[in-house]
Parts: sequence; C-alpha cells; structure tokens
Amino acid sequence: MHTLRDFLKASIENEKKILHLYEQGQQIARQKTTKKCLSFLISDEDKHIKILQNILEHELYDLDCEIPNDAVFTNAVAAYGELKCHCTEDSSVEDILEAVLEREQSAKKQYEALADICKVEEIATLLRNMAREDEDHFKLIEKEYKKRRGLLGEEF
Repeated sequence: MHTLRDFLKASIENEKKILHLYEQGQQIARQKTTKKCLSFLISDEDKHIKILQNILEHELYDLDCEIPNDAVFTNAVAAYGELKCHCTEDSSVEDILEAVLEREQSAKKQYEALADICKVEEIATLLRNMAREDEDHFKLIEKEYKKRRGLLGEEF
C-alpha cells in the first residue's frame, strides 16, 4: 500500500523532470513568444515543486496515511509516463511541446483523482488547484504548438 508521502515524492520527481524539459525547450527556442510561454511554464512547475516539497518537509499532515485505492497511486505515477522526447541536439521546440501535451493532461487527472479521495480538505483543495493549473498549461502548450505548426486559423 502506498502513502500520501509516496505520492508527494513521486510527484516532486515528475515535476522536476518536466521542468527540466521546459528549460531545455527555452534554451533552444528562438521566438520571443515561445520563450515567454516556456518561461511561464518553468515558473509554474517550479511553484508546484516548492508547494509539494513544503508539504513533505513540514509534515503538517499525516503523510503516512495510506492511499485507500492503490490504483490511484499507480495511475498517478503512470500518468506522467515516459516522456516521448528526450531533448537532444536534434530536438525541436515542437518536439518538446508535443511530448509534454499529454503529460499535462495526465497530470491534471492524477491530481484530481487524489483530491477526490483525500480526507484532508486543505490538501484536496491544493491538488484541485494544481489540476486546474495543469489544464491551463495544456491549453497554453496546445496553442503554442498549433501556432508553431501553422495549425491556428480557424479559431480566429
């Protein structure tokens, strides 16, 4: 059986991975709008890491409480999946954006699932807020991806 502590640790590691990928994308991006988009995402992911670490380090709640449905933990960790793109010298910003699109949507579902079973209302609220932010990330990345691929147009 897994605990809330296990979930927090796994989430921190996964947030760090995606943050690193956004940082790599920002380094190779040439367009100012793309750099600005990635900078925003880097800031938000860093904020997520700090929030999760704060909960873990201060132990204001019972972090050893078991997650009653082990599938929630397993699905949460699997939600991040293996990133499809490991940034190389040949990777493009589009490759990175494509790789993180699915991850942001999955992360949203992960935070919602845990929030739904969390008995501590403060943590449940925090997880729901993070889910909303990941949904916003998805929309922002999708728009930037479409713009870079020349797929925007019908929206206007």
